[in-house]
Amino acid sequence: MIINSENRKNLPLIDPSPRVDTSLFRVNNLEEANDLIAKHLCPHEIRIQDNEELLDVHFRGLMRQDMQLLNIGYGSHVDITATENENYYFSQSTLSGSTCIYRNHQMIPTRVGDTVIVSPHTQYKFNLPTGSNRLVIGIEQDIMSEYLESILEEQLTDRLVFDLDVPNQENLQIWVNHIINLSQTLTSQFSMATNRRLFQSQLESTMSLMLCLFEHNFSDDLRNTQDKTTPLRIKRAKDYIFENIKEPITVIDVAKAACVSPRALQYAFREEVGMSPVQYIKFQKLKAVHRALQMADPSQQVTAILSDHGVLSLGHFAKSYKEVYGKTPRETLKS
Repeated sequence: MIINSENRKNLPLIDPSPRVDTSLFRVNNLEEANDLIAKHLCPHEIRIQDNEELLDVHFRGLMRQDMQLLNIGYGSHVDITATENENYYFSQSTLSGSTCIYRNHQMIPTRVGDTVIVSPHTQYKFNLPTGSNRLVIGIEQDIMSEYLESILEEQLTDRLVFDLDVPNQENLQIWVNHIINLSQTLTSQFSMATNRRLFQSQLESTMSLMLCLFEHNFSDDLRNTQDKTTPLRIKRAKDYIFENIKEPITVIDVAKAACVSPRALQYAFREEVGMSPVQYIKFQKLKAVHRALQMADPSQQVTAILSDHGVLSLGHFAKSYKEVYGKTPRETLKS
């Protein structure tokens, strides 16, 4: 089966060399190239189809555990088989030249500006003519799956798998604009790539667009999703925290009670409550201890009241308590 992209007009405008300047490695030895790609990305088998002297494997970009942004060129005409991609969803955007992607009996030819997404645990092969260049974005599969769970507000029963198809013209243009802006932002604003909180916004916007612009086995669920269940999940989480406020509560405990993954709980609390689950638990524990201190007999021990509320770090808690209420727990008890 051949999916033809030749009849599409008005291909997206794409900068043939987006600003991904950091060189990760550059080699012209086939064995060394295979070893480096396996070390940094996933095991590959490269087969040279023409002059071996033209081989120039150059990887530039950003590599993090959660997301990778790579400008990849091979110089020579090569066939590439990814043998063990178990960890990442890879969007493959053709920057220059052309690419043919093969999976089972399916062949997808791509031109400049075309993008396809390959999923983990999927066997596929690339044919890259001389001079072809790609911009690759990899998203770690657990992070992508948990983000999808947070949107659908339920745990996934199947693995997320993207169709190996080139999307329509409008969606392609949106994606191309995003990856150009992303590459420029991460290379010109270094703090965006190194600060976890700043980077999180870039990661989430990339995952959102990937899930919305490219077809996959949960696309229909996404299109039919209405944001109704988040309040219910949040209520379950809050009820659990309230009922167990005297216990040492963890985010994992709360997520189980709300029937969501810990990461989905994090996303939901940030959107609906304006703080993380950990911050909310801490705030509610401070309130509960404050009420208990106000109602307690002054002869009681502060440490006993704090311990009764599952407070394990007394000094740290007392400091947070004073920041909120302007006095120490002992001062509240005696007042």
